Amino acid sequence: RRGGAVLCLGVPAGTIFGIDCASYGVGPKFMGLKMIPPGIHILHFAPTNVKKKASAPKTSLFVTIKEAEVLVYRWDKSLEGLVEVTEEERRQYTTGYRRLDFDAKLAPYPLRLQRVWESLTPHLSPKVRAKLEPIQKFRVVPRQPLPAPKELSEKLNQTEEQKREKSFISTSMASKGPPDARMESKGDEKVVMQLEHKKAKKMETEEGENTLMEKEKKEKKTMNVENTPAVPPPLVVRRRFYSRLPDSLEAIKAAKKRCKALQTEMDSLRNTLNALEVQKILGTCKKSSGKVLDISAKKAGSSDELGKEIKAKKERLTKMDAKMRSILASVTTCHMDKSEGLYALMNKEYPGQSHGVLGELEFAFCSFVFGESFEGLEQWKKLTRLLCSCDKAVDEKPDLFAAFTQVLHSQLHAIPRDFFQDCISKENFLHDCLKDYLEILKNSQISGQHRRDHDKLQSLLKTKFGLVFVFEEDSEDGPVIVELTEKQLAELKLS
Repeated sequence: RRGGAVLCLGVPAGTIFGIDCASYGVGPKFMGLKMIPPGIHILHFAPTNVKKKASAPKTSLFVTIKEAEVLVYRWDKSLEGLVEVTEEERRQYTTGYRRLDFDAKLAPYPLRLQRVWESLTPHLSPKVRAKLEPIQKFRVVPRQPLPAPKELSEKLNQTEEQKREKSFISTSMASKGPPDARMESKGDEKVVMQLEHKKAKKMETEEGENTLMEKEKKEKKTMNVENTPAVPPPLVVRRRFYSRLPDSLEAIKAAKKRCKALQTEMDSLRNTLNALEVQKILGTCKKSSGKVLDISAKKAGSSDELGKEIKAKKERLTKMDAKMRSILASVTTCHMDKSEGLYALMNKEYPGQSHGVLGELEFAFCSFVFGESFEGLEQWKKLTRLLCSCDKAVDEKPDLFAAFTQVLHSQLHAIPRDFFQDCISKENFLHDCLKDYLEILKNSQISGQHRRDHDKLQSLLKTKFGLVFVFEEDSEDGPVIVELTEKQLAELKLS
């Protein structure tokens, strides 16, 4: 009674259709799914040509189903996908569903896989789904023509073989042509008659071959026109608006620009400071490089005032130098620690939603695994790489990364066992990300349940994938940490 339903009208028999972690080949009586638990689910389907045994790429659609709600979609033959029906049609089909008119044609939701789906999407909220996949936003993706059927390929191969055989016959007969003209000049009538007979026979053979080849060309042309598969119609998919992650290159360019401006100001200040020191030594006000120094005669006559001016400029130069070092350090940190980029993403895209980033991570992963979306794969890679490179944020936001560790554990459960051994996926981005993340957790201050989840993640990597990461221990050649005094810290403060 609490479960919802999705009516899919007019889906062709043989279409690959699935919901969440399950996928089936539907029959002619299929009209949808029932007994669906409330929440967010993904529908994924692929049009299939049963005769040619070929299927198109999958298309996925996220839906939010409320308690006892009925969603109605119709299969569009020209677009080869599900589209929404009108509100009037939805009310009519909902009434029919309440009367159990379609109950025998609805497949039950696979409850045995419900827990697996919930473990993959614990943070995918309706707000996150509405942000990433707004309603009625579509994009047309052109398709490539389907490969030629097996029978057509065999006929084409036979035609090529026959053509080669005819060419060989023609060449062999041409090699048996008339002898030199010297034999004809001897006047041997018998030889001349034989040659004329051979010429006539050769002409008949060549005419027959030409007729046969023209006939084969016509048959081949007709066969290509009739049997060559047409280009399938364009694929219509829902457009998804993934978050744009902060670009580290842009941050580096901005930092370089700030450093350049700061360096120019520091050079000018050093020149002024050098001139003031010379002036203090000489005790007179002089011109420097054709410019009069910005010091009054009264200040020039007082060595105390001049000393204060020099001291103030030295302090300012020290602060500017500390600021320069801070900017350069931020550039280095931008490569090693992505915490600031994570904070910027959360404040811009998910203000007030502490786990919104994890919801988008789960959305992208499910789009890739179940919907075969390349965009989902790229966004999943970017977010995983970002979250696995946040050294400072692990201690500052322990709840977020405790949840991320659990999500990562669930996603690795859904990945095939040979993912890190396959010739295509081995040495992929996930190997380095996991190594960096486990090293960060090892050196962090996590405890309790988060530490136990960390141990479970390591155990899964070892038992399922055979991955054991070895981290370098601290050695004598490592960096030396120096504690600064309060005076030194005060000097390093930014202006």
